[in-house]
Amino acid sequence: EGGRLNEPIHITHDSTYVYLVDRKNNYISRFNASTGAWAGWLGVKAETQNSWRTDSVTPVLAAGTGLLESVSGITYDSQYLYVSDLAGAVLQRFTKFSGATAGWWGLFDARPFSGGAGCTDQTTITGKWCFGGLGGSVYEKFHSIVQDNGYLYFTGGPLNEEHGLNRIDVD
Repeated sequence: EGGRLNEPIHITHDSTYVYLVDRKNNYISRFNASTGAWAGWLGVKAETQNSWRTDSVTPVLAAGTGLLESVSGITYDSQYLYVSDLAGAVLQRFTKFSGATAGWWGLFDARPFSGGAGCTDQTTITGKWCFGGLGGSVYEKFHSIVQDNGYLYFTGGPLNEEHGLNRIDVD
């Protein structure tokens, strides 16, 4: 049934919707801010996410662009939702209005098929939003995430190093 929550751990909202991160179900639920009515989900099917879904949710763990494995945080700007994923060790980006995947940021295990500069070097953090491939594990855990003035701030840290506050440009 739509809107069923298992372990909601983070919430954010804009003037139209409330977005809830559900770590156990591995998806983002969207609710109408005025009425509270459930308005769709993103995240856990074994195909690339291209829109907000309103069908029944059957969690399927998968990796890749737009697929969430263990969501931990969410924030937004005027165009995008940014989602941190603990197990996938990446930040995922979706268009707010349509729900279409808009790339991921991190280190990759399988080469992305497109994206900005840095989406081809497997030894460094991409530095840009990539598409396709699989996110890797340069960051052991992404936890909280917020957006402010064109930057994403998130907690987490490189493998085997001290965790702390990190900042990246949303472009």
